[in-house]
Amino acid sequence: MKTVLIVDDDVNIGRLFDYALQKAGFSVMVARDGSQGLALAIKQPPDVAVLDVMMPGVHGYELCRRLRANPQTAHIKIVFLTARTQPVDEQEAMRAGADRFLSKPVMPGELVDEIESLLALEREEVSLHTRPLPGIRQRRTAESEPEAKSRGRLVACFSPSPGVGVTTLSVNLSLAFALLLRAKVPLVELHATQGSVLPAFGLGPESLRGNLRAAGEDLSWDTLLQHLVNHPSGVRILPGPPPDSEVPPVLSRQALSILLSRFPLVLTDTSSEPDTRVQSALLTADLILLMTTPEPPVLRAVAQLIQALRSLEYPNQQILLVVNNVRPKPDISIEQIRKGMRRPVFGIIPHEPRMKEMIRAGQPLLIAEPRSAVAQAIGRMSTQIAQGFRLIASA
Repeated sequence: MKTVLIVDDDVNIGRLFDYALQKAGFSVMVARDGSQGLALAIKQPPDVAVLDVMMPGVHGYELCRRLRANPQTAHIKIVFLTARTQPVDEQEAMRAGADRFLSKPVMPGELVDEIESLLALEREEVSLHTRPLPGIRQRRTAESEPEAKSRGRLVACFSPSPGVGVTTLSVNLSLAFALLLRAKVPLVELHATQGSVLPAFGLGPESLRGNLRAAGEDLSWDTLLQHLVNHPSGVRILPGPPPDSEVPPVLSRQALSILLSRFPLVLTDTSSEPDTRVQSALLTADLILLMTTPEPPVLRAVAQLIQALRSLEYPNQQILLVVNNVRPKPDISIEQIRKGMRRPVFGIIPHEPRMKEMIRAGQPLLIAEPRSAVAQAIGRMSTQIAQGFRLIASA
């Protein structure tokens, strides 16, 4: 039985939702203020915490931050239920580490639906390794690769719209995985020409070791190793080709195949241009982190891409939606995105006005400010994915 912790100083609201959740099959704990809620959560960590914002003593935002900072409670799904309705309130909740933000009045049935939706998403995250992956598995079997049994996992960071933060996500996520797994993590820049991945790590062109095209059409591990650029964090970068060159798609596919035979996890910073190498990577990925912003044109493009992937029999549960809040006051809320897309939002990147500046300066936020809301949000995504792939133990 899943447990829900309700933290609200309004006794009537606590009783109402306590009754509704118990009727829906949940075990419920109720706290009247933030301090009591924190103590209960540490003593008996719930699966979901429902928090009010305005409470005596420790308010909801601070309680959320403390829950996220404590290893015992960092995994808890957090829903804010508040009378506050402004976009800035939702932004503050997401920066603190919330998974959902609901404005009162909320009917008991709506809260139950939200909690069940969160827990369903958690089940998908944790069971990524056990889901039947018909399209991918059939293709891989057809390849008859001798190393297929020990093949690593491919995570493609992608958006059909340029400029929405895919490189920011892939760079920081690869860092998060390297730190979490304490292992080498390759990041492949899957662009027609060299992009901004190397500069984002603070690495210049002097770190390059020639052009992969010179390897011909029969790439070996020894040759590929010479072209990987090492970052002190453990991330190994395979940059895109120089502007005056072009790597044949067959070499890109071979490079990914070799890396997947050598590493448990490989990421791609994937171009929004749907060329052959991009299509191949997406259709063979174990997971697509599909990036969007809360803007109608981008959301429409993302929805169309999801339909296209479905038509190609790509497993729907392997597409995880990530929302990058590029503006402090988005026109479309996370809840509207979730309902419009008819799918959960896997990750939310809080608004950070310095994000692009830090990428250009070669200072990934995960290293420069590891305690920032953005770094924590990306860290949570890396943990959930690693647990789903059984690269680390579940909490």
